[in-house]
Amino acid sequence: MIGEKIRALRQALGLSQQKLADRAGIHRQHLMRIEAGKSDPGFSIVLRLVDALRVDVAELFISDYPQVEQAVERITKFRDIIFHGGPEMEYLMSEVDRIHQKLELDE
Repeated sequence: MIGEKIRALRQALGLSQQKLADRAGIHRQHLMRIEAGKSDPGFSIVLRLVDALRVDVAELFISDYPQVEQAVERITKFRDIIFHGGPEMEYLMSEVDRIHQKLELDE
């Protein structure tokens, strides 16, 4: 789950929820709901969080889905649920392609 991964990354960096929320420009309560799996972040929030955590967006997906098909399926599902076109869609699709290539090289 994205929320669990965000929490793990935040804790690994020694950041409080308030500090990460401040860095990402969101309310601490929103971050709490995301980490608890009670709220699905939109793509713009995901981008803010990965920027605040200084990690690649792929890190939210790859470690939990080591198989190429599973990673692509998860990211594609995320895209289909949240986005319906525009520059965010193009960015996400480029990330899907990049992850797919990375996972193929790792096999």
